[in-house]
Amino acid sequence: MAYQFASVKEALSVARGKCQAVDVDHYYDAWQYLYDHNHPLSESDTLYINKLICDGMILTPENIDELKGVPYRGAHAYGVMARLESDE
Repeated sequence: MAYQFASVKEALSVARGKCQAVDVDHYYDAWQYLYDHNHPLSESDTLYINKLICDGMILTPENIDELKGVPYRGAHAYGVMARLESDE
């Protein structure tokens, strides 16, 4: 389930913890929304988004094919390995 946000302000409040997220997907969807809308962020927020991209939690044009359009959210080592093995 992808959460929808009415504005960048709403997504920022969830991403920064000012408004409680419904669940972990709501939290990561807030960051995805900020990335998708190319909202200018502070240096620390930009670095955090880069980490989320590297971890496969945020989809980008560069990683969407590799991740098959599904971000790795809450994945653990065994789950990741099982998914990689099933691709072979």
